[in-house]
Amino acid sequence: MPDEALSILHNSFPVKDIFRTLDAMSYVKMTMFHWHIVDSQSFPLVVTNYPELSEKGAYSQSMVYTPHDVQMVVSYAAAVSDKSIRYRDPLIS
Repeated sequence: MPDEALSILHNSFPVKDIFRTLDAMSYVKMTMFHWHIVDSQSFPLVVTNYPELSEKGAYSQSMVYTPHDVQMVVSYAAAVSDKSIRYRDPLIS
């Protein structure tokens, strides 16, 4: 299965650009999107119960993704994909 990985750890992409990436993937039948959002060098994901992770782990507070951003991306991916979206959310609940 063709797939695409988007690493946002060192470069921040606005949500609208992620939508554009998902659109492009759907046009060429890429069926798996791997969103590499955290690692040991950067933590731009806002976790409601642990706000200090993104406060101290993101390169900038303007370069973070909120739970709402994540849900919008997952919903958009499901809307443009003909495959089911597997979404694992161990931290944001």
